[in-house]
Amino acid sequence: MAGKSQKIAIATGLTALLALALGARSVLSDPIADHSGGKDNSVKSFNIGQDLKDDPTRLEGVGVDEKFGESLNLNLMVQDESGKSQPLKNYFDGKRPVIVNLVYFYCPRTCSVIINSTLTTAKKLEDADTGLRLGKDFRILNISFNPKETAEVAAAKRTSYAKEFSLNTSENDAVNFVTADEAVIKAVTNSLGFRYKWDEGMKEYIHANLTHVLSGEGKICRYLYGISFEAQDLRLAVTEAGQGKVGTFKDRVLQFCYAYNPAAKGYVRNAMRLMSAAGSVTLFLVVLFLGSLWYAEARKEEQAATLPPGA
Repeated sequence: MAGKSQKIAIATGLTALLALALGARSVLSDPIADHSGGKDNSVKSFNIGQDLKDDPTRLEGVGVDEKFGESLNLNLMVQDESGKSQPLKNYFDGKRPVIVNLVYFYCPRTCSVIINSTLTTAKKLEDADTGLRLGKDFRILNISFNPKETAEVAAAKRTSYAKEFSLNTSENDAVNFVTADEAVIKAVTNSLGFRYKWDEGMKEYIHANLTHVLSGEGKICRYLYGISFEAQDLRLAVTEAGQGKVGTFKDRVLQFCYAYNPAAKGYVRNAMRLMSAAGSVTLFLVVLFLGSLWYAEARKEEQAATLPPGA
């Protein structure tokens, strides 16, 4: 009897492990695109008009050099909306991640869209009840890379966006528009790997469209490309940059399930982590199941051995 039960238990365990292996093979064989929920993860760094398509040499020297893990010099001095000089460290408290947009406020094309998208997505996180709140958990810092722009322009922008997005006091305090002189701008853009140039023919700057996510200490954590991005990408980037200091337990579990994919320039489902976790749980359950059967059989044999002959 004992041998038969053990064989059944072993067969059951092997079947479970085989099913796990087949599931892992199915998941891991899928292309990356399928792990992104159908999202297009292609890099859309530039808003290229026909004039640039006709003359691609005008894009030379423009782009992004990703510098993950490097830190922004927080001692650099910028001007706040009142015109007062402030070190960048006044916008970094060591805890809350900072979403940094390198834009210029008189941009005729995409800069306003980037700022709009950042605020819209930030509000979506709140509406979705993710546990992340603008002001409480992260800040937004819009830095002009046009040295000719003034604090008055920055102040007007801040007032306009605060009204448009109905920002409360805490949110408004966490959304800033700053200007700087050319030397500081060069230092900031070089630190973040942001390459741009003035185009005399177009009378505007040519630049990449993206958002940077930095830790509360100023460390570069993520680059979110395009004039807009998914709310979940921002949620994951902020949670990751927060290093466990922001977000809820649910946010951190979601971070475990997704990983940043450099090739896709975004977050994708982390099949390896998921399968590893699933495999560990399955193996534990199989061992527990087999152990309980073997223990029951051992108890039966022990009880049978203590019975008198013929009982």
